Amino acid sequence: MRLFAAGLVLAAPMGRSADAQTLAPCTPSATVVCAPRLESAVAEFRLTQSAGTYSAILQLRFVNRSATPLTLGYVDGSGQLVDDQGNRWAVLGSQSVRGIGRIGSSINASFELQAGEAGEASLEMRYMGGAGAIRGTRFTPTLAIREIEKLPSGQVRLGREYVLRFGVLTDGMTIAAATPAAVPAAVPSSPAEMETAASTPPATGPTVTTSAAEAACAGRSRCQAAGPLMVEIVRVVGTGAPGRGHSMQIGVRFRNVSTEPIIVGYRASSARASDENGAAYRRDGTNEVRGMGVIGRSGADPQFALAPGAAREAVFGVTRFWKSGTPLGTRFAFDVAVAELEVLPGKQVRVGREHALVWTDLTLGGAPADLQKGVDALKGIFRNKGGE
Repeated sequence: MRLFAAGLVLAAPMGRSADAQTLAPCTPSATVVCAPRLESAVAEFRLTQSAGTYSAILQLRFVNRSATPLTLGYVDGSGQLVDDQGNRWAVLGSQSVRGIGRIGSSINASFELQAGEAGEASLEMRYMGGAGAIRGTRFTPTLAIREIEKLPSGQVRLGREYVLRFGVLTDGMTIAAATPAAVPAAVPSSPAEMETAASTPPATGPTVTTSAAEAACAGRSRCQAAGPLMVEIVRVVGTGAPGRGHSMQIGVRFRNVSTEPIIVGYRASSARASDENGAAYRRDGTNEVRGMGVIGRSGADPQFALAPGAAREAVFGVTRFWKSGTPLGTRFAFDVAVAELEVLPGKQVRVGREHALVWTDLTLGGAPADLQKGVDALKGIFRNKGGE
Protein backbone atom coordinates (compact mmCIF):
# COMPACT_ATOMS: atom_id res chain seq x y z
CA MET A 1 0.00 0.00 0.00
CA ARG A 2 1.31 3.46 -0.89
CA LEU A 3 1.31 6.43 1.46
CA PHE A 4 0.92 9.94 0.14
CA ALA A 5 2.07 13.44 0.89
CA ALA A 6 0.50 15.17 3.85
CA GLY A 7 -2.99 16.53 3.26
CA LEU A 8 -4.15 13.77 0.89
CA VAL A 9 -6.74 11.21 1.96
CA LEU A 10 -9.17 9.29 -0.21
CA ALA A 11 -12.70 10.30 0.72
CA ALA A 12 -16.00 8.47 0.56
CA PRO A 13 -18.37 9.61 -2.20
CA MET A 14 -21.53 11.42 -1.12
CA GLY A 15 -24.03 9.20 0.64
CA ARG A 16 -21.48 6.69 1.93
CA SER A 17 -20.52 6.59 5.58
CA ALA A 18 -17.23 8.21 6.55
CA ASP A 19 -15.45 9.95 9.39
CA ALA A 20 -14.87 13.63 8.51
CA GLN A 21 -12.16 16.04 9.66
CA THR A 22 -10.98 19.43 8.48
CA LEU A 23 -8.81 19.16 5.37
CA ALA A 24 -5.17 19.94 6.09
CA PRO A 25 -3.57 22.85 4.18
CA CYS A 26 -2.00 22.14 0.80
CA THR A 27 1.78 22.52 0.85
CA PRO A 28 3.38 23.11 -2.59
CA SER A 29 6.45 21.05 -3.45
CA ALA A 30 8.17 19.42 -6.41
CA THR A 31 5.43 16.76 -6.41
CA VAL A 32 2.43 18.80 -5.21
CA VAL A 33 0.69 21.65 -7.06
CA CYS A 34 -1.84 23.70 -5.06
CA ALA A 35 -4.78 25.71 -6.42
CA PRO A 36 -7.75 27.19 -4.53
CA ARG A 37 -10.10 24.35 -5.49
CA LEU A 38 -7.72 21.57 -6.49
CA GLU A 39 -4.68 19.81 -5.08
CA SER A 40 -2.67 17.74 -7.58
CA ALA A 41 0.15 15.40 -6.58
CA VAL A 42 2.46 12.80 -8.09
CA ALA A 43 1.75 9.45 -6.41
CA GLU A 44 4.20 7.32 -8.40
CA PHE A 45 6.60 7.48 -11.35
CA ARG A 46 8.30 4.57 -13.08
CA LEU A 47 9.92 3.64 -16.40
CA THR A 48 9.30 0.51 -18.47
CA GLN A 49 10.63 -0.91 -21.73
CA SER A 50 9.39 -3.60 -24.08
CA ALA A 51 10.79 -4.59 -27.49
CA GLY A 52 12.75 -1.37 -27.75
CA THR A 53 9.83 0.85 -26.77
CA TYR A 54 10.38 2.99 -23.67
CA SER A 55 7.52 4.37 -21.59
CA ALA A 56 7.03 6.37 -18.40
CA ILE A 57 4.03 5.79 -16.12
CA LEU A 58 2.89 8.86 -14.16
CA GLN A 59 0.30 8.22 -11.45
CA LEU A 60 -1.48 11.34 -10.21
CA ARG A 61 -3.73 12.02 -7.25
CA PHE A 62 -6.29 14.84 -7.21
CA VAL A 63 -8.08 16.25 -4.15
CA ASN A 64 -11.16 18.46 -4.33
CA ARG A 65 -10.41 21.23 -1.84
CA SER A 66 -13.68 23.04 -2.39
CA ALA A 67 -17.01 22.62 -0.59
CA THR A 68 -18.87 21.59 -3.76
CA PRO A 69 -18.48 18.72 -6.29
CA LEU A 70 -15.68 19.16 -8.82
CA THR A 71 -15.57 17.46 -12.23
CA LEU A 72 -12.24 17.28 -14.05
CA GLY A 73 -10.93 16.15 -17.42
CA TYR A 74 -7.49 15.68 -19.00
CA VAL A 75 -6.85 18.05 -21.94
CA ASP A 76 -5.84 15.93 -24.93
CA GLY A 77 -2.33 16.57 -26.21
CA SER A 78 -1.16 18.39 -23.09
CA GLY A 79 0.78 15.65 -21.31
CA GLN A 80 4.52 15.37 -21.85
CA LEU A 81 7.85 14.75 -20.14
CA VAL A 82 11.18 16.38 -20.95
CA ASP A 83 14.24 14.49 -19.73
CA ASP A 84 17.64 15.89 -18.79
CA GLN A 85 18.99 15.09 -22.28
CA GLY A 86 16.31 17.24 -23.92
CA ASN A 87 14.22 14.32 -25.19
CA ARG A 88 10.43 14.55 -25.27
CA TRP A 89 8.06 11.84 -24.01
CA ALA A 90 4.40 12.18 -25.03
CA VAL A 91 0.98 10.73 -24.25
CA LEU A 92 -0.13 8.71 -27.28
CA GLY A 93 -3.47 6.99 -27.82
CA SER A 94 -6.60 6.48 -25.72
CA GLN A 95 -5.07 3.64 -23.68
CA SER A 96 -2.43 6.03 -22.32
CA VAL A 97 -4.96 7.94 -20.18
CA ARG A 98 -6.65 6.06 -17.34
CA GLY A 99 -8.94 6.94 -14.48
CA ILE A 100 -9.91 10.38 -15.81
CA GLY A 101 -12.04 11.48 -18.75
CA ARG A 102 -10.52 13.23 -21.74
CA ILE A 103 -11.30 16.63 -23.23
CA GLY A 104 -10.76 16.62 -26.98
CA SER A 105 -13.20 16.19 -29.84
CA SER A 106 -15.66 15.19 -27.11
CA ILE A 107 -15.86 15.76 -23.36
CA ASN A 108 -15.90 12.89 -20.87
CA ALA A 109 -17.28 14.18 -17.54
CA SER A 110 -17.10 10.94 -15.53
CA PHE A 111 -14.31 12.03 -13.14
CA GLU A 112 -16.28 13.78 -10.40
CA LEU A 113 -14.93 14.39 -6.90
CA GLN A 114 -17.18 15.28 -3.99
CA ALA A 115 -16.07 17.91 -1.47
CA GLY A 116 -12.89 16.65 0.20
CA GLU A 117 -12.72 13.57 -1.99
CA ALA A 118 -9.60 12.33 -3.78
CA GLY A 119 -9.16 10.24 -6.91
CA GLU A 120 -6.31 8.94 -9.04
CA ALA A 121 -5.46 8.96 -12.72
CA SER A 122 -2.60 7.52 -14.75
CA LEU A 123 -0.76 8.75 -17.84
CA GLU A 124 1.60 6.67 -19.97
CA MET A 125 4.15 8.67 -21.97
CA ARG A 126 6.22 7.20 -24.79
CA TYR A 127 9.82 8.08 -25.59
CA MET A 128 9.92 10.22 -28.74
CA GLY A 129 13.69 10.53 -29.20
CA GLY A 130 15.65 8.94 -32.01
CA ALA A 131 17.08 5.42 -31.82
CA GLY A 132 20.61 6.73 -31.27
CA ALA A 133 19.73 9.44 -28.77
CA ILE A 134 20.80 9.19 -25.15
CA ARG A 135 17.79 8.83 -22.85
CA GLY A 136 17.78 10.90 -19.69
CA THR A 137 17.37 9.80 -16.09
CA ARG A 138 15.65 12.89 -14.67
CA PHE A 139 12.23 13.96 -15.92
CA THR A 140 10.02 17.05 -15.73
CA PRO A 141 6.30 16.47 -16.43
CA THR A 142 3.72 18.97 -17.67
CA LEU A 143 0.00 18.46 -18.35
CA ALA A 144 -3.29 20.34 -18.31
CA ILE A 145 -6.44 19.49 -16.34
CA ARG A 146 -9.69 21.39 -16.83
CA GLU A 147 -12.85 21.80 -14.80
CA ILE A 148 -16.10 20.63 -16.38
CA GLU A 149 -19.44 22.12 -15.37
CA LYS A 150 -22.49 19.87 -15.67
CA LEU A 151 -25.54 21.88 -16.80
CA PRO A 152 -29.18 21.09 -15.92
CA SER A 153 -29.87 20.27 -19.57
CA GLY A 154 -27.43 17.34 -19.39
CA GLN A 155 -24.86 19.27 -21.42
CA VAL A 156 -21.44 20.28 -20.13
CA ARG A 157 -19.43 23.49 -20.19
CA LEU A 158 -15.67 23.83 -19.82
CA GLY A 159 -14.35 25.88 -16.92
CA ARG A 160 -10.98 26.78 -15.47
CA GLU A 161 -7.88 25.06 -16.85
CA TYR A 162 -4.95 24.10 -14.63
CA VAL A 163 -1.48 23.72 -16.15
CA LEU A 164 0.39 21.34 -13.85
CA ARG A 165 4.19 21.55 -13.83
CA PHE A 166 5.96 19.27 -11.40
CA GLY A 167 9.59 19.19 -10.34
CA VAL A 168 12.22 16.65 -11.33
CA LEU A 169 11.17 12.99 -11.08
CA THR A 170 13.30 9.85 -11.21
CA ASP A 171 12.49 6.22 -11.96
CA GLY A 172 10.85 4.30 -9.14
CA MET A 173 9.60 7.29 -7.17
CA THR A 174 6.70 6.54 -4.83
CA ILE A 175 5.71 9.61 -2.85
CA ALA A 176 5.60 8.50 0.76
CA ALA A 177 5.01 10.41 3.95
CA ALA A 178 3.42 10.09 7.34
CA THR A 179 -0.31 9.49 7.59
CA PRO A 180 -2.04 12.72 6.46
CA ALA A 181 -3.02 14.94 9.35
CA ALA A 182 -6.14 16.98 9.75
CA VAL A 183 -5.94 20.57 10.96
CA PRO A 184 -6.07 20.37 14.77
CA ALA A 185 -8.77 22.29 16.61
CA ALA A 186 -7.62 24.98 19.04
CA VAL A 187 -8.01 23.98 22.69
CA PRO A 188 -9.51 26.76 24.91
CA SER A 189 -7.12 27.66 27.71
CA SER A 190 -9.33 29.94 29.81
CA PRO A 191 -13.02 30.28 30.83
CA ALA A 192 -13.37 33.28 28.49
CA GLU A 193 -12.00 31.30 25.53
CA MET A 194 -14.32 28.39 26.40
CA GLU A 195 -17.34 30.72 26.36
CA THR A 196 -16.26 32.20 23.03
CA ALA A 197 -15.71 28.75 21.53
CA ALA A 198 -19.13 27.56 22.72
CA SER A 199 -20.87 30.53 21.09
CA THR A 200 -18.93 30.36 17.80
CA PRO A 201 -20.53 28.26 15.03
CA PRO A 202 -18.28 25.57 13.55
CA ALA A 203 -16.27 26.56 10.52
CA THR A 204 -17.62 25.43 7.20
CA GLY A 205 -15.55 24.41 4.21
CA PRO A 206 -13.87 21.39 2.72
CA THR A 207 -13.43 18.35 4.93
CA VAL A 208 -11.40 15.22 4.47
CA THR A 209 -13.16 11.93 5.11
CA THR A 210 -12.02 8.36 5.60
CA SER A 211 -14.10 6.00 3.50
CA ALA A 212 -15.38 2.60 4.52
CA ALA A 213 -13.08 1.11 1.86
CA GLU A 214 -10.03 2.82 3.34
CA ALA A 215 -10.95 1.63 6.80
CA ALA A 216 -11.35 -1.93 5.51
CA CYS A 217 -7.91 -1.74 3.83
CA ALA A 218 -6.11 -0.57 6.96
CA GLY A 219 -3.03 -2.72 7.56
CA ARG A 220 -3.42 -4.71 4.32
CA SER A 221 -0.44 -4.10 2.03
CA ARG A 222 -2.10 -5.24 -1.21
CA CYS A 223 -5.37 -3.38 -0.63
CA GLN A 224 -6.61 -0.01 -1.80
CA ALA A 225 -9.84 1.98 -1.81
CA ALA A 226 -11.52 2.95 -5.07
CA GLY A 227 -14.66 4.93 -4.34
CA PRO A 228 -17.22 2.39 -3.05
CA LEU A 229 -14.86 -0.53 -3.64
CA MET A 230 -12.28 -2.27 -1.47
CA VAL A 231 -9.86 -3.79 -4.00
CA GLU A 232 -7.23 -6.30 -2.93
CA ILE A 233 -4.70 -8.48 -4.75
CA VAL A 234 -5.03 -11.95 -3.28
CA ARG A 235 -2.46 -13.82 -5.37
CA VAL A 236 0.11 -13.44 -8.15
CA VAL A 237 1.01 -16.60 -10.07
CA GLY A 238 3.87 -16.68 -12.59
CA THR A 239 4.55 -19.24 -15.35
CA GLY A 240 7.00 -19.49 -18.25
CA ALA A 241 10.52 -20.36 -19.32
CA PRO A 242 13.55 -18.51 -20.77
CA GLY A 243 13.51 -18.33 -24.55
CA ARG A 244 9.72 -18.26 -24.60
CA GLY A 245 7.83 -15.94 -22.32
CA HIS A 246 6.82 -15.19 -18.78
CA SER A 247 3.19 -14.65 -17.82
CA MET A 248 1.51 -13.60 -14.60
CA GLN A 249 -2.07 -14.07 -13.49
CA ILE A 250 -3.11 -11.55 -10.86
CA GLY A 251 -6.12 -12.49 -8.75
CA VAL A 252 -7.99 -9.41 -7.50
CA ARG A 253 -10.91 -9.35 -5.05
CA PHE A 254 -13.46 -6.54 -5.31
CA ARG A 255 -15.75 -5.86 -2.35
CA ASN A 256 -18.67 -3.44 -2.38
CA VAL A 257 -18.49 -1.52 0.91
CA SER A 258 -21.36 0.83 0.05
CA THR A 259 -25.07 0.42 0.75
CA GLU A 260 -26.03 0.31 -2.94
CA PRO A 261 -25.52 -2.37 -5.62
CA ILE A 262 -22.54 -1.76 -7.92
CA ILE A 263 -21.58 -3.12 -11.34
CA VAL A 264 -17.91 -3.05 -12.39
CA GLY A 265 -16.28 -3.62 -15.77
CA TYR A 266 -12.68 -4.01 -16.97
CA ARG A 267 -11.38 -1.46 -19.48
CA ALA A 268 -10.11 -3.51 -22.41
CA SER A 269 -6.32 -3.65 -22.88
CA SER A 270 -5.60 -1.75 -19.66
CA ALA A 271 -3.81 -4.51 -17.67
CA ARG A 272 -0.04 -4.02 -17.57
CA ALA A 273 2.89 -4.63 -15.26
CA SER A 274 6.63 -4.10 -14.96
CA ASP A 275 9.44 -5.57 -12.85
CA GLU A 276 12.25 -3.86 -10.96
CA ASN A 277 14.47 -4.21 -14.07
CA GLY A 278 12.03 -2.12 -16.13
CA ALA A 279 10.77 -5.05 -18.24
CA ALA A 280 7.20 -4.34 -19.35
CA TYR A 281 4.36 -6.85 -19.30
CA ARG A 282 1.37 -6.20 -21.53
CA ARG A 283 -2.07 -7.76 -21.49
CA ASP A 284 -2.17 -11.47 -22.24
CA GLY A 285 -4.35 -11.70 -25.33
CA THR A 286 -5.49 -15.22 -24.44
CA ASN A 287 -6.04 -14.75 -20.72
CA GLU A 288 -6.49 -10.98 -20.43
CA VAL A 289 -9.32 -11.16 -17.91
CA ARG A 290 -11.48 -13.86 -16.36
CA GLY A 291 -14.52 -13.44 -14.17
CA MET A 292 -15.29 -9.80 -15.11
CA GLY A 293 -17.01 -8.25 -18.10
CA VAL A 294 -15.06 -6.10 -20.56
CA ILE A 295 -15.60 -2.47 -21.59
CA GLY A 296 -14.60 -2.12 -25.24
CA ARG A 297 -15.54 -0.52 -28.52
CA SER A 298 -18.49 -2.86 -28.99
CA GLY A 299 -20.00 -2.01 -25.59
CA ALA A 300 -19.76 -2.90 -21.92
CA ASP A 301 -20.54 -6.27 -20.31
CA PRO A 302 -22.33 -5.75 -16.94
CA GLN A 303 -21.91 -9.31 -15.60
CA PHE A 304 -19.76 -8.34 -12.58
CA ALA A 305 -22.46 -7.15 -10.17
CA LEU A 306 -21.89 -6.71 -6.45
CA ALA A 307 -24.64 -6.43 -3.85
CA PRO A 308 -23.87 -4.32 -0.75
CA GLY A 309 -21.17 -6.08 1.22
CA ALA A 310 -20.58 -8.72 -1.47
CA ALA A 311 -17.20 -9.66 -2.94
CA ARG A 312 -16.09 -11.35 -6.15
CA GLU A 313 -12.75 -12.13 -7.74
CA ALA A 314 -11.41 -11.48 -11.21
CA VAL A 315 -8.09 -12.61 -12.68
CA PHE A 316 -6.01 -10.42 -15.00
CA GLY A 317 -3.28 -11.81 -17.24
CA VAL A 318 -0.11 -10.05 -18.42
CA THR A 319 2.85 -11.42 -20.36
CA ARG A 320 6.23 -10.59 -21.90
CA PHE A 321 8.93 -12.28 -23.93
CA TRP A 322 11.63 -13.72 -21.66
CA LYS A 323 14.93 -13.69 -23.52
CA SER A 324 17.38 -16.44 -22.59
CA GLY A 325 20.14 -15.22 -20.31
CA THR A 326 18.22 -12.23 -18.99
CA PRO A 327 17.20 -12.11 -15.33
CA LEU A 328 13.59 -12.43 -14.30
CA GLY A 329 12.39 -9.80 -11.88
CA THR A 330 11.27 -10.65 -8.36
CA ARG A 331 9.27 -7.51 -7.55
CA PHE A 332 6.51 -6.15 -9.74
CA ALA A 333 4.22 -3.17 -10.26
CA PHE A 334 0.77 -3.85 -11.69
CA ASP A 335 -1.94 -1.47 -12.83
CA VAL A 336 -5.37 -1.88 -14.37
CA ALA A 337 -8.41 0.31 -15.07
CA VAL A 338 -11.97 -0.61 -14.08
CA ALA A 339 -15.14 1.46 -14.27
CA GLU A 340 -18.50 1.56 -12.59
CA LEU A 341 -21.40 0.66 -14.90
CA GLU A 342 -25.09 1.51 -14.92
CA VAL A 343 -27.71 -0.57 -16.73
CA LEU A 344 -30.30 1.70 -18.36
CA PRO A 345 -33.77 0.88 -19.71
CA GLY A 346 -33.59 -1.14 -22.89
CA LYS A 347 -30.55 -3.03 -21.56
CA GLN A 348 -28.22 -0.21 -22.51
CA VAL A 349 -25.11 0.20 -20.36
CA ARG A 350 -23.64 3.53 -19.33
CA VAL A 351 -19.96 3.71 -18.34
CA GLY A 352 -19.44 5.86 -15.23
CA ARG A 353 -16.50 6.69 -12.98
CA GLU A 354 -13.26 4.96 -13.93
CA HIS A 355 -10.71 3.88 -11.32
CA ALA A 356 -6.98 3.66 -12.16
CA LEU A 357 -5.67 0.98 -9.79
CA VAL A 358 -1.93 0.65 -9.15
CA TRP A 359 0.06 -1.70 -6.91
CA THR A 360 3.82 -1.66 -6.41
CA ASP A 361 6.35 -3.97 -4.78
CA LEU A 362 4.37 -7.14 -5.51
CA THR A 363 5.95 -10.59 -5.30
CA LEU A 364 4.78 -13.88 -6.74
CA GLY A 365 2.39 -15.83 -4.54
CA GLY A 366 -0.21 -14.90 -1.97
CA ALA A 367 -0.45 -15.31 1.76
CA PRO A 368 1.81 -18.34 2.45
CA ALA A 369 -0.97 -20.45 3.97
CA ASP A 370 -3.28 -19.60 1.10
CA LEU A 371 -0.93 -20.12 -1.86
CA GLN A 372 -2.07 -23.61 -2.93
CA LYS A 373 -5.69 -22.67 -2.40
CA GLY A 374 -5.07 -19.62 -4.61
CA VAL A 375 -3.51 -21.70 -7.40
CA ASP A 376 -6.47 -24.11 -7.32
CA ALA A 377 -8.87 -21.18 -7.48
CA LEU A 378 -7.06 -19.74 -10.50
CA LYS A 379 -7.29 -23.07 -12.31
CA GLY A 380 -10.99 -23.17 -11.64
CA ILE A 381 -11.50 -19.65 -13.00
CA PHE A 382 -9.64 -20.44 -16.22
CA ARG A 383 -11.74 -23.61 -16.70
CA ASN A 384 -14.90 -21.56 -16.30
CA LYS A 385 -14.55 -18.18 -18.01
CA GLY A 386 -17.81 -16.91 -16.68
CA GLY A 387 -17.24 -17.97 -13.08
CA GLU A 388 -16.33 -15.78 -10.17
